[in-house]
Amino acid sequence: MSTRIAFVVSLPRSGSTLLQKMLSASPDVASSAEPWIMLPFWGMRQVSAGRDVYFHHTAANAINDFIGNIPNGEAAFDRAVGDFARPLYEAAAAGKPVFLDKTPRYYLMLPLLRRALPAARIVVLVRNPLAVLASVCETFNRGRFIWYEYWLDWLEGHRCLAQALREGGPNQHLVRYEHLVSAPSEVLPRICESLGIQYTDHMISGYQTAQLRGRMGDPVGIHSYRSVSGASVDKWQAFFDTTYRRKVAEKMLGMLDPKDLETLGYPLPTLLEALHASPPRKGFDLRSRIDHALGALAQAADFKYLQARWRARQNGDAHAYGYYRTL
Repeated sequence: MSTRIAFVVSLPRSGSTLLQKMLSASPDVASSAEPWIMLPFWGMRQVSAGRDVYFHHTAANAINDFIGNIPNGEAAFDRAVGDFARPLYEAAAAGKPVFLDKTPRYYLMLPLLRRALPAARIVVLVRNPLAVLASVCETFNRGRFIWYEYWLDWLEGHRCLAQALREGGPNQHLVRYEHLVSAPSEVLPRICESLGIQYTDHMISGYQTAQLRGRMGDPVGIHSYRSVSGASVDKWQAFFDTTYRRKVAEKMLGMLDPKDLETLGYPLPTLLEALHASPPRKGFDLRSRIDHALGALAQAADFKYLQARWRARQNGDAHAYGYYRTL
């Protein structure tokens, strides 16, 4: 029996590791931390996808020309991506019926995933955008109000996920984080049905025992609770407890298409109402203002690239690998 492939696609900090571990508690599901194995196939054709020692933008143009000069080249490329992925997923499944790939930024390449692996099941996981933003700052930036490395997720992520929900499809299943953590016994059986696996209560009671090899994934949240808890649903509100943070959050929400927010299930008026549900604490919030200024300065100075070059020099590496600048 061939391995069935499933993807969990979301923004970072949306509960994807929790969902992955719950599903991995099934004896029918194999998984690993975050494979990221498919993203290079998207990036190899995106001129602005990154820096590298071989000039990625030039390589992307050359690859696109190469594929464009092949009769039915796009279809051939899609088949080649699928032919690459299937044997790897089958090997990683190690005999289990399903391999689950949880890589949040696959939202960038959902159309390619559907074309290359048309039989794959796709679980789209969404979460309140303000909760995602708060969790990014608290988890990756030690509570500092800095998010500049995640513009891609904020701007492209919400747009791509909304587009995926509008397009739908028989192999796609929508999950809301808030519903997952508040009523897992209702949500999980439906996901299992869509994946063709049997639901067991152990997915909720024993998900912590699921072992995922690899260095990627949730470094904090999955260990914060001993059991599935809805306590995190409104936790974000405490992060936006100052007038300044709320002002910036409003501005960031204004960068998103209200139709996309509506499609995702988080209408703009509802988000704004929740953002201002309680009085802000008094004060100038100097720390957040400094964090904001430092983040803007670091982005303007291309700090990540300078950091990569410094680390390469310290490590004696021949090259400093780049990264994706979103803005």
